[in-house]
Amino acid sequence: MRVTVMLLTWSPDIEHDRTDYAERTVEAALDQLKVNDGDEIAWHIADDDSDPRHVAALMAHFQYRGIAPTLSNADRGGYGRSYNLATQVIHDRTDYVLPLEDDWILQRDLNLSPLMHAIEASEGFMRSIRLGYLGWTNYLRGTFYQFAGEKFVMLDPDSPQQH
Repeated sequence: MRVTVMLLTWSPDIEHDRTDYAERTVEAALDQLKVNDGDEIAWHIADDDSDPRHVAALMAHFQYRGIAPTLSNADRGGYGRSYNLATQVIHDRTDYVLPLEDDWILQRDLNLSPLMHAIEASEGFMRSIRLGYLGWTNYLRGTFYQFAGEKFVMLDPDSPQQH
């Protein structure tokens, strides 16, 4: 199976903090995202018409490792347009998409293979997995499920805390 990491990015200038954040995000993802033998990670930069030097700086991190990501440009259309254009570029050559915002820095290794295989094993029951922080201030209900040896909580949309 193939997962495409779709980096959603924008920076108005190479000197802007967003370029530094994005470069740290790319390095952490390249170092810490893993898949098992037989699975593959592809990379896509979903840019929203950044300073061309910003994109070049990000590309340099991939090229240093022998990786050639695909690229899309939303021409300052915003997050939604950037996301949609990127999915149009990658949809016919990937099984799963991991949207990665350019200020989300992975803190430890994450093997994506068990997650992809769990989605497959659920036979359509589970269609996505949310990674990252889950905060709540109200009562939150959910049900635990297990697929392919992995445990997941399916949040109840009728909980007082909406997610």
